Amino acid sequence: MPFGLKLRRTRRYNVLSKNCFVTQIRLLDNNVIECTLSVESTGQECLEAVAQRLELRETHYFGLWFLSKSQQARWVELEKPLKKQLDKFANEPLLFFGVMFYVPNVSRLQQEVTRYQYYLQVKKDVLDGRLRSSLDQGIRLAGLAVQADFGDYNQFESHDFLREYVLFPMDWTQDEAVLEDLTQKVAQEHKTHSGIPAAEAELMYISEVERLEGFGQESFPVKDNHGNDMHLGIFFMGIFIKNRIGRPTVIYRWNDIGNIIHNKSSIIVELINKEETVLFHTDDIENAKYISRLFAARHKFYKQNKICTELCLLKQPGMARPHPLPDPSCFSPPDGPPGTPAPSNPPTIPCPLTAPRTPTPDCPPPPHPTPPLIPDCPPGTPAPSNHPFSLTVPGTHAPDCPLLPHPAPRDPAPSNHPFSLSPDCHRSPYKKHAFSCQKNLEKQKMAGLEAQKRPLMLAALNGLSVARVPVPEDSQDEVAKVPMDERCKILKRKLEEGMVFTEYEQIPKKKADGIFTTAALPENAERNRIREVVPYEENRVELVPTKENNTGYINASHIKVTVGGEEWHYIATQGPLPHTCHDFWQMVWEQGVNVIAMVTAEEEGGRSKSHRYWPKLGSKHSSATYGKFKVTTKFRTDSGCYATTGLKVKHLLSGQERTVWHLQYTDWPDHGCPEEVQGFLSYLEEIQSVRRHTNSVLDASNNCNPPIVVHCSAGVGRTGVVILTELMIGCLEHNEKVDVPVMLRHLREQRMFMIQTIAQYKFVYRVLIQFLQNSRLI
Repeated sequence: MPFGLKLRRTRRYNVLSKNCFVTQIRLLDNNVIECTLSVESTGQECLEAVAQRLELRETHYFGLWFLSKSQQARWVELEKPLKKQLDKFANEPLLFFGVMFYVPNVSRLQQEVTRYQYYLQVKKDVLDGRLRSSLDQGIRLAGLAVQADFGDYNQFESHDFLREYVLFPMDWTQDEAVLEDLTQKVAQEHKTHSGIPAAEAELMYISEVERLEGFGQESFPVKDNHGNDMHLGIFFMGIFIKNRIGRPTVIYRWNDIGNIIHNKSSIIVELINKEETVLFHTDDIENAKYISRLFAARHKFYKQNKICTELCLLKQPGMARPHPLPDPSCFSPPDGPPGTPAPSNPPTIPCPLTAPRTPTPDCPPPPHPTPPLIPDCPPGTPAPSNHPFSLTVPGTHAPDCPLLPHPAPRDPAPSNHPFSLSPDCHRSPYKKHAFSCQKNLEKQKMAGLEAQKRPLMLAALNGLSVARVPVPEDSQDEVAKVPMDERCKILKRKLEEGMVFTEYEQIPKKKADGIFTTAALPENAERNRIREVVPYEENRVELVPTKENNTGYINASHIKVTVGGEEWHYIATQGPLPHTCHDFWQMVWEQGVNVIAMVTAEEEGGRSKSHRYWPKLGSKHSSATYGKFKVTTKFRTDSGCYATTGLKVKHLLSGQERTVWHLQYTDWPDHGCPEEVQGFLSYLEEIQSVRRHTNSVLDASNNCNPPIVVHCSAGVGRTGVVILTELMIGCLEHNEKVDVPVMLRHLREQRMFMIQTIAQYKFVYRVLIQFLQNSRLI
C-alpha cells in the first residue's frame, strides 16, 4: 500500500489512518476508481479527482451521489467534508458520478467530453428502463447508439455482432425469437444512419430521449396540508407539483420563486409576484432539509446562469425543433431520479413490445429543446451478481465495446430503489485501458478538430492515446510516410540485432563545450545530489534570488523540443534534498508548473533517492510548510503501477493558491527497468491526460503551455526515459521521422547524461514497439 501503511478493514471503510480513508467512485461508463482522501477533504475535491480522470473541466454541471442507509440516492454536498456525509447517511462508501444540472441548450457546454458524459447518462437511463419508450422509439435509439459507438454499418461483414450486446431496455422481453426480430430491425435502422459522425449520432440519440415521458424530472413524495399524497419535482424550467390522477400538474418557473426553505419537516416555496407561499410536508426533518437544500441549489444555479429564461432555442443541424412547454397534465410521475424514493404506486405503463404508446391529443411531450437536455439522474446501483459481466475492479476498466451483452434474467430492483443499473460497456475515455476498431482511427482522421480531441475517439491505443491531433500527411517529409507496421519492424530489428548498443555508445554523454558557471560555485555544491550531474548555465532554471539562495540556483534544466509544430517544455531536475525542498516548491511556483512526474521511490535498496517533499495523507491536517509555501495533500488515486495525487500549493505571502498534480511511477525496480511495458505506457498516458486537463483550465492571461517537472533521483536516467519516450511517441503521432539517437543527442545538449544506461535505452525501444503494436489494434 502507499507509504508502507497497511490497510485494516473496518466495518465500512478501508482506512489508512484515522486521518484518511479510501472510497470508490463509479463513473457513468461503470468503471470504478479508488480515491484516498483526507477526512477533511470535501466532495468538491473528490469531484476534482474524477474530473481529472475524465479530462473534464465543466465540472459545475456534475455531482456525486451515494445510496443512503434506506437505499435512496442522495447528492453529496460538494462544499462540505465528504467523510462526515458518508458516515452519517451512506449505506457504504461507494460514490456515483453523474449529471446534476441540465441545460436547455447544448451550446452552453464547451467541452466535447461534457456532451459525451451527457450521452452516457441518457443511454444508461434508457437501458436501465428508467425512461419508458415505445417499440419504434426503442429501435430508433438502438440504431443511433450503434452508429455512435460502432460507426458505419459497411465496416462490418454482417450485423451478427449485435446479438452479443444489449440494445434494448432491461425490462423488455427476454424471448429469443422476439429479440432476434428486434435486432434485425435495429440493423436496418443502423444502415440509415451511415455517414453520421459519432458526436452527431449521440446528439440525435439524446434528442430522441428528450421525447420520452419523465425525461429531465427529479421528484420527491410529499403531502399537502390536507394530507394528500403528491410529488414535488424539478426540471430545468422550475418546480412542478404532480397531484393525484385527474388533477392538473402545477408548474412554478424559477423566475417566479423567491426562496425555498424548510421548517422542521415542512418545505416552504416562497413565490415572488403572488406574495404567498406553498407548503409541503415530508416524513421527517432530515428529509425536508435535504429536499429544500437541493431545490435551493437548483434554483440558484438556473437563476445565476439565466437558464430558466431560455425559451426560444435555435435549431441545430440534424436536430428537431423545440417543442412548446407542455400542458402540465402531461407530466407523468417521475420514475425516481436521484434522491427520490420510488412512488409506492407507480403508474402502469404498457410494455413497449405489446402496446406502443402514443401521446394523447392536446397533450404534447415534455419540453424538447433543440440540443439535448441531460437527465438529472445518475446511474443506479451496481449490476446484479447474476449478470454475466462482473463489475470493474479498481485499477481496471471495461473492454472497449459500446453496447452490452444481452443480460441474463435478473431480479427487479427493490421497490424502494429509484432506479437500477445495467453494466454499460462502451468506448472508454481511458485510452490506456481500451481497445477499439479501425474505424475509430479513420473517424479521427476525418472528423473536425473538436471531434478528434474527444476522449471516446481517442480511447484506441490500449497504452497511450492519440493525444495530439495528427497533421496531414501531405505536409510531411516523404521519409515520415513509412507505414506504422514498417516502423515497428525497423525498431524490432534494431533491438533484436543489437544495433541499439552501437547506436547508444556513439551518442556523446554531454556537450563538449558545456558551461556550468553557477552550478560550479562553492556555495551551491551542497545543492547537488550528485556532484557530477549539474545543469548547463545556458538553460538552467533560475530562481528569484533569496537571502538563503543569493544565486537563485537549483539543479534543474529547461528541456525544450518542437514536435508537430508545438514546443514541448519540460523541467528535468533531481529529487529534492532535505534542505532544497523549499527551492523545489519555489521553482514549481515561479515556473507555473501544474504537473510533477516522479519516476522513483523515496528510498530504494536502503538508499535515499528523493526526500519526500509533499505531505502524506493522514498526517496532521495533511499539510506541510516548505519555506514560503504551504502544501496540502487533498486526495490520492492508485492505478497499479502509478499514483496520482492532488496537491494544493499556497503562497503564504500573497495568499494565492494553485492545484498541482503529482504523478509517481511506483513500479520501477531497484535495478534495471520495468518488465511491464504496458504499465509504463499507462503512466505516460496519465501524464498526457493530466497535462491536457490542467492546460484546459488555465487562465488565458497565464502561460497556456507551462512546463511539466520530471525527476527521478539525479534527474537524468529515468527522467530521460520519460521525456525521450514521450517525445518519440509524439513524433509517431505526428507522422514525423522517428530518430531515437538524434533526439537523445538533442536532449543531452540540454542536460547531461540523459538516459544513463544501455538498459534504459533499450527500454525506450521496447515501449515504442509496444505503442506501435497497440496502435495496430485500432
